[in-house]
Amino acid sequence: YPIAIGYASMYSATTATESIAIGQATLYNTTTGSRNTAIGYSALQLNTTGGQNTAIGGYAMYANTTANYGVAVGYQTLDANTTGARNCAAGYAAMTTNTTGGYNTAFGSYALTSQTTPNFNTAVGYQAGYTTSTGYDNTYVGTYAGYSGSGAAKNVYVGYTAGYYGTGSYNTAVGDTAGDAITSGSNLTCLGYAADPSSGTATNEV
Repeated sequence: YPIAIGYASMYSATTATESIAIGQATLYNTTTGSRNTAIGYSALQLNTTGGQNTAIGGYAMYANTTANYGVAVGYQTLDANTTGARNCAAGYAAMTTNTTGGYNTAFGSYALTSQTTPNFNTAVGYQAGYTTSTGYDNTYVGTYAGYSGSGAAKNVYVGYTAGYYGTGSYNTAVGDTAGDAITSGSNLTCLGYAADPSSGTATNEV
């Protein structure tokens, strides 16, 4: 049986089974979406048939409609997500603009905060992958790692400000400030503290 606590929580529910809604307008539009957990003001408010989602925090997964298996923890995490499935975000405004992108992971305040439609990105750390909008298949670990990679793809940046300015693709930078001189360069490997290519636009260097 569903559990609803709070004004207008699960207001539209018909056969939404095994769901928990705590807070005003939580799961408000849900009709048949089952096994959802929404805790916080307007969490999963617009969800209709999406199921097995967990949203904890004000406006967490607010706009979700049909996406399944999502996890959002924190104020405005995944709040614009509509159909992007299997995303996991924790931290203030993490993945806040994501709409249809799926299979992404963001941990940290503002991690992947500008992302909209891409898939398979992982960002861990404060503002990791901050400006990523359409880039995909990236892994960013560390504060400000991959910060500027708006359309960059298939990069691995690990370390504080690793790959900070990078907009190119197929790069690997591991270490504190490693690869932070990369701009549009691609196919670069930078290993160790402050390791950088010969220029920000270089290609095919180790």
